[in-house]
Amino acid sequence: MSKDFRILVADSNPEILNVFLNILKEADYSTLSANTVKKCSSILAHDKPDVLILSTQLVDQQGVEFYRMLKTNPEFGKPFVILISLSPFTAEFRANALREGLADGYLIRPYEDLKVLAWIHTAELMLTARRELKFAISKSDNLVASMQEGVYVHELIYDQSGRAIDYRILEANAASERQLNIKVEHALGKLASELFDAESPPFLDLYAKVAETGLSTSFEQYFPPMEKYFNISVYSLHKGMFATVFSDITEHKVFEKVLLESEEKYKNLVRDMQVGVILQDPKAQILMSNQKALELLGLTEDQLLGKTSFDPSWNVIHEDGSPFPGETHPVPQAIALNHSVDNVIMGVYRPSVGDRIWLRVDAEVQRDKSGILSQVVCSFVDISDRKEAEAILEAKIVELAKVMAERDKFFSILAHDLRTPFNGFLGLTQIIAEDLNNLKINEVQEIAIQMSRSATNLYRLLTNLLEWSKVKRGLVHSNPIQLNLRTVIDENILVLQESAAMKEVVISTDISTEMRVLADPNMLHTILRNLLSNALKFTRAGGNVMVSAKSDHHSWIEISIHDTGIGMTQEHVNNLFKIDVDTKRQGTQGEQSTGLGLMLCKEFVEINKGRIWVKSKVGIGSTFYFTLPCALN
Repeated sequence: MSKDFRILVADSNPEILNVFLNILKEADYSTLSANTVKKCSSILAHDKPDVLILSTQLVDQQGVEFYRMLKTNPEFGKPFVILISLSPFTAEFRANALREGLADGYLIRPYEDLKVLAWIHTAELMLTARRELKFAISKSDNLVASMQEGVYVHELIYDQSGRAIDYRILEANAASERQLNIKVEHALGKLASELFDAESPPFLDLYAKVAETGLSTSFEQYFPPMEKYFNISVYSLHKGMFATVFSDITEHKVFEKVLLESEEKYKNLVRDMQVGVILQDPKAQILMSNQKALELLGLTEDQLLGKTSFDPSWNVIHEDGSPFPGETHPVPQAIALNHSVDNVIMGVYRPSVGDRIWLRVDAEVQRDKSGILSQVVCSFVDISDRKEAEAILEAKIVELAKVMAERDKFFSILAHDLRTPFNGFLGLTQIIAEDLNNLKINEVQEIAIQMSRSATNLYRLLTNLLEWSKVKRGLVHSNPIQLNLRTVIDENILVLQESAAMKEVVISTDISTEMRVLADPNMLHTILRNLLSNALKFTRAGGNVMVSAKSDHHSWIEISIHDTGIGMTQEHVNNLFKIDVDTKRQGTQGEQSTGLGLMLCKEFVEINKGRIWVKSKVGIGSTFYFTLPCALN
C-alpha cells in the first residue's frame, strides 16, 4: 500500500461515514471525509484523492450531472469512484451508470470489511496500471508500436461553416487490430462514420473539444456497433488533430458485475486472470494460486501448494543462462528486504512440458495492522515471445556480422590478393617486352616458369572466387552420386603431379580401390584440388604428401591429407575457417594464399553433409580431415 494513496469518503450520514473511516484506518489507508457535495468538490479539487467512496444519497439533489463531472472535470483528478447505497441499486440506475461510465464500483449495505477492502485493492491495481500506461506513452513514441492498447491518430473534417462533422483515421498501430478486429490497412484513410458504419461519428463532440482546446481526457464507454466496452484516452496533437489510446475492457466490466454478485465469484475472477498469481507466507511457502499460475508453471495445485521458493526442484536460470538460486528469487528477496521486488526476469523449466518458459515476476509484500509482513503476493506474466524475438534479433545481428565479414573478405581479395599476382605477371611480361634480346635462354626459361606459376595461382584464385560467389548467392546445388574415391583422388593428383615434381614433393595414397562415397562430383573435385594444392604450397622441397581414407563400414568415410610442411600454431588452426579473421600466408616458395580455398572446402563439405577439421604442429606438418557419406550398395 503506497503512502501517497488517499481515499475520500463522502456521506451525509455520520454513522456510515465512521464505518468506512474505521475500516480504512485499520487497514492503514490515508483518509479524508466530506458530508456535503460542496465540501466533497472542494477536497477533490484541492487534494485530488485517488479513490472516492460516494453515497448516492449525498448527491441525489445534484442528479446525474455531478457523476459526470467526476469523470470529466480535470480539476478533480479523475478518482476511482465507488458508489455506496443503503438499498440495492435499481436495474435502471445500473444501466444508466454503466452506459455513462459514472462509477467504477458499487457497494450496498451491509458494508463488510472484506468487500470494502477488495474494492480498494482493485482500485489500487487499476490506478497503478493507468499511471504506468501514461508514463509509458510519455516516455517514448517508439513504444506505440509495441503497446498492447490500440492507438489511432485522426484529423477532424469540417464543413464550410467550420463545424466538425467527421474525422479521418491517419495512423494506427498493430494492437488496434486486436482491440477492434479491424485491419490497419482497412482503417487508414477511412472516415469514422464509414469505418464504424454509423450515421454520426462516435464521440465526435468530445474528440473535437480535445482537438480544439488541447485538453486531454479519458473515459469508459459502451460502443454499440461492436457491443463492447472501451477505455479511451484522447490527446490533442495540434489543432484539428488528435490521438486515441483505447483498450477493450468488456471482460473487465463483466468481471465487475461478477464482483457485485458475490465474494465467491470474486475469487473465481482472480483464478481466471491471465496473470499468474500465487500467495506465499513469510517463510515463502505457497498458500494458494490461480489457474493461470498452474498453467504457466506446468504444475497441478497439489504439486504447487506447500512448495517454497527454496525448493531445490525449481530449475531456474537468469537471462545469461546462469543458475538462479532459490534464496535470490523475488519472494525470498522481498521477505529479506521487507519491501516489494519488481520486474525480475526468470527462466523456469517445466518438467511436465519439457520446455523453459520466461517469466517477468513481481513480489508485493503485504503487512498486518501492526506493520508486520504477513504474506507476499507473487504475480508473473509469460514473456517467452519477447525473449524469442530477442534471440531472433541477436541471431540476425550475428548473421549480419558474418555477411559484412564476407563482404570485407571479398573486397580484400579484389583489392589486394587479385592485384598482386597480376602485378607480378605484368612485371615479367614487361621484362620480356623490353629486354628480350639481352636475355639468355635460361633466363627466359626461368621467367616463363614464373609466369606459368603466376598464371596458375591466378587461375586457381579466380576459380575459387567464382565458386565462392556462387555459393553465397545460392546458385550452387548439390547433386550427389556414387563415386569411386580412389579414382577421383588419382585424377586430382595427376593434375598437380607436374607442380609436385618441380618442387620435388612426393604425393602418395593409401586408399582402397573399392571405397565409394556419395557426393557431388564437382564439389569433391574442388575440395581435393584446394587441399592438395595447399599441402604442396606449404611443403618444402623433398617433402611428402599422403592421401588416405578409412571407413566406419556403415555411414561415413574419413579422408585425410597429410603433409610434412611448415605446420601451423594452434591459434592459426582455430581461425582457419573464420571468414572475419585474416589467415593468409605465403607458401615455402613464396606462393600466395588468401584462405578462400579453405572456406570453399568447408562450404562444400557441409553441403555434402560432412564435416572438416585440421590438426597441425609447427615445423612438423598438417593433416586436414573431412568426412563424406558412404555410398551404400
